[in-house]
This record gives sequence, C-alpha cells and structure tokens, in this order.
Amino acid sequence: MLLLARSSLAATSTHPALPFGLAEPGCPPVSVDLLNTFTVGSAKGITINKMQSAALACQLKAVLALSDVGNATAAAWLASMYAAWRKSYHPQASGWRGSQQQGGALVWHVPRSSRASWMSSLRTIVDINTNLSSKFWASLNAYSDLSPSEFAQAILMTPTTPKTPAQGKTAAVGNKTTTASTTNKTTAATTTTTTTKARARRLMANCWNCTPAPAYPAAISWLAAGKVLPATGFQAECASSWAFATAAALESSLLIAAATNTTAPLSAQHIMDCTSTQFNYSASACLRGSPTDALQLAATAGVTAESAYRYRAATGSGGNLATTGQPAQCNRTFLTGQAAKVGLVRITATPAYTPVQPTKLALIKALAARPALALLAVDSTFQHYAGGVWSSPTCAHAAAPNHALLVVGYSTEKPGFENFLAKNSLGASWGESGFVRIAMTDAGMCGMYQALVQAGDAALVAPAKAGNSTTAKRV
Repeated sequence: MLLLARSSLAATSTHPALPFGLAEPGCPPVSVDLLNTFTVGSAKGITINKMQSAALACQLKAVLALSDVGNATAAAWLASMYAAWRKSYHPQASGWRGSQQQGGALVWHVPRSSRASWMSSLRTIVDINTNLSSKFWASLNAYSDLSPSEFAQAILMTPTTPKTPAQGKTAAVGNKTTTASTTNKTTAATTTTTTTKARARRLMANCWNCTPAPAYPAAISWLAAGKVLPATGFQAECASSWAFATAAALESSLLIAAATNTTAPLSAQHIMDCTSTQFNYSASACLRGSPTDALQLAATAGVTAESAYRYRAATGSGGNLATTGQPAQCNRTFLTGQAAKVGLVRITATPAYTPVQPTKLALIKALAARPALALLAVDSTFQHYAGGVWSSPTCAHAAAPNHALLVVGYSTEKPGFENFLAKNSLGASWGESGFVRIAMTDAGMCGMYQALVQAGDAALVAPAKAGNSTTAKRV
C-alpha cells in the first residue's frame, strides 16, 4: 500500500505521488515525502539514508521497466519527476552548462537538452541502490543531467600521471622549521580510542597468538574539531578541484596553527590565476593544476580571501567564460584594493609542504597532525554519491588522477566500513553536505595515496606598504 503522508517539502513540490497502478507490491512502500526528498531534497539540504534509497530504487526499477515496454503512465510519471528535478536544481530555461558572473553569483547560461542524460543517471542510481553489497548510496543531484563523459569533461581534471611530490621549498615568511608530518597536534583533532604501544606490548605478553593493536587512534576528524570550513566550494563547469582543495588545506593549516575556529574562506580563483603557465607554474585554465604549485604560491606570495578575489570558474579571459571578456587578474604582490583590507594567508613553515609516503598507514599517521591533499581517479559512480563509504572497482588501481580532495579525517571504528573522510568542491548539496567517505584500502582507492602532501603552518599576513617588508601575524 502506498503511503501518502505529506510535509512542507512535499506540499511545495510539483512532483506527484507514485500512482497506485505503478507501485510494485514486492517492494517496500514509499511516501510522497520520500519521493520528493530523493528528487529535489539535496538541493534543499535534505538527504535520505541507505534503507530509504534501497526502497526507492526497488520501486523505480519497476517503473523504469514499465516505461521501457511502452507504459504511457510510467513514462508520464518519469517525465514529471524530471520536471520537478529541473525546476529545483536548474529552474532557468537556458540549462546547466557554462557560467558567468551576475550579481556576484554563478549562473548557467548555455542551452542544452539534458533529459536523456538524466534518465541514464537515474538508471545508474537505481543500479547502485539495488546492489545489496554496496556500502554507499546514490541520489539525484545537480549533476544528474550530465552523462559520464560530460561530467568528466566539465568537472574533472585532464587525467595525468602524477609525479612523486618533492619536498616543498623554503617559505618566504618566517623561519619555522617544524613540518606538518613531525608536528604533534593530535590533541587538536577529535580522536577516538587510542591504544598505546606500551599497552599493546602488555597485551601481547599475555597472548601468544594475538594481533597487535594499532598504535594510532581509531578515528580522527578535523571537521569535528572545528578546523575545517563547510564544504560550500562549487567548481561549476571548471576542473578546479585542485585549487579548492588547496585553499581548504590552507584554511585548516591556519586554523590549526592559530588555535582558532574562525577564518574566512580563501580564494580558489586567486590560486588558479597565479599558478598559470605565464608565471612558470603548470595550471592550465579549467583543465588541470597542481596542489604543490598552489602551496608554493602560498609560501612565496600568499593567497587572499574569496571575498577579495571572487570565483569566476575560469582563468584569465579564456576557459569557459570567454564571452565575459574578463582579463587575468593575478597580482603577485596583491597589496591593493580589497585584498589590502583582508590580507593574505601565507605558509610560514619550512619546507612549505611535506610529502606523505604513499601508504595507508602513512596517511593515517599524517592525519594526526593536519589534513592532507590527495589526488585520485574518480568514475561515474562518484558523480551520484549521496552517502556511505564510497568505493569503485573500476578505479581501484587508477594511475592517472582526475580529481583533488582534502582528506580531513578517518575512521576504523566499524569493521568493513573503514574510511577516509574528505572535503569535496561539488557544492554542499552533493554527498554528505559536500563531504565524502572513501573506503580505506591497502592499495589506496582510485590511486589516492599516489601524491599525498600536507601544507605547512600558515599565518595571516598583513599587507605591506610600498617599500616595506611583509610581516606575518597570528590570528
């Protein structure tokens, strides 16, 4: 029997209930609320859990099967579902792809037809959520009208085999020599159930056939400790994850070093513009970039706040915003205008960044000090991630990463669900409020151990007047 309880979300949606004739009696019933949450909920900050996702997938699989054999009622209902999704996520008739700055916000402007891609995404989501062995679940989101190839072209970096990160160069400000990998700031992060080596040795003395207990906390979360800002960064149609992840790393380094829980979001656009090839770095518009280049920029020049250097989803006058005619705005000293009021964040440690050995244990231990930047090769299931512990067999040993994340914690508390927690840049409506839990494996899911680095300590730098040196100050 179909449940028809309604809430304020359901009452404001144009999406109709599943008609009785389409309801699959062999599946758990779904309510109007649940249908609406699945269709438009993440756009409103509302999510569903794995059990609810499985119940919906069971019903939707039956509806899709009926539509495939020409059932007009099923086809019409799916069309109404698409219309409700489109109205919620992309209400402007012009479509999703492309963006331009209007009134300080990114909007979509290139017309396109997306219903076929949306239907394909819905089928992928249903397949994921009907897989009983899956430890994550999927849902409709702002990217559901992109095919896998369109998502890769619009959002992901051009796949490139990463080089092993070299040790960071000397920072331009400060003489601090402690690096992230050796600084002991474990008490700043939220930790769970630490078993010391001494205790493990005592246990082993009384048990000849026991497995030694790990000499690290069962869980660490810099997010729970208040040292990670909310994942509100939104790339739009630009492969700028590396810039957003680096900005997030600098924010966390500042919060940890300064022993405060307050800072302004930093500018991914400043990083993109100032690490382009014209400045002898490697960033290539909205195609790819290097977190280590960005960290070196933070050490030698600094990075300003998002409020002083707004995101445009492009680099210079090229990229996806060629029609806007906006020139490159990188000012390497950046001591004028709004940036002069808010200052810069600079890495003050020497070296500016520290590579992490490409192993699971090395990353776990490094996270005791601070978050770590990671590159990985995601696939189409990542596009639809809504919650749980994400993994993919198709990218398990990927060698060419296409996306960057900031790893902000881990958990080994639940056997079989061990994971790393990472901050993404696909908006707060994607995943778990913009975050993703990635399965913890020995090899590294999707190659995520290949190019790990940690930023050094950071400080807020007061802008220098002409002819004066720049000084750093703690906040």
